[in-house]
Amino acid sequence: MTIFEARWGVEKEFSRDNIKEDEYKIYIARIEELTLQHLILPFNEKAAEIASFIYARLGKSDQNKHWEDLFVMATAIAHNHGLITQNVKDSKFLANYLPEGRSLRLAVWKP
Repeated sequence: MTIFEARWGVEKEFSRDNIKEDEYKIYIARIEELTLQHLILPFNEKAAEIASFIYARLGKSDQNKHWEDLFVMATAIAHNHGLITQNVKDSKFLANYLPEGRSLRLAVWKP
C-alpha cells in the first residue's frame, strides 16, 4: 500500500460525507503514525525508469487499470525488495513487461 492510497481513501470518504470530521482526523493521524513507524520507500529515478518502461508497453486499457500497481511494483524492484500482494494475477501480468535483467520476487498475502 502507498501513502497516496491510504490518504486518498480517507479523503474520498470524507469528501463524500461517508465519514465525519472527527473520524477523518483519526484516520489521518493513524496514517501519519504508520509512516513514522515504517520504512517508506521513495519512488525514485530507478523506480521511474522501471515504471515508464513497463507503462509504455501496455495498451491504454491496461495503463488505466494497472498504473497504481505499477508504481508500487516498480518501487519495490528499484529498492531490491519483493512484493507481497493478494493480486497475484495483475502482478505477474506486469512482471511480463519488466526490463531485461529485472525480476519480481512475489509473495502471496492471504488474510
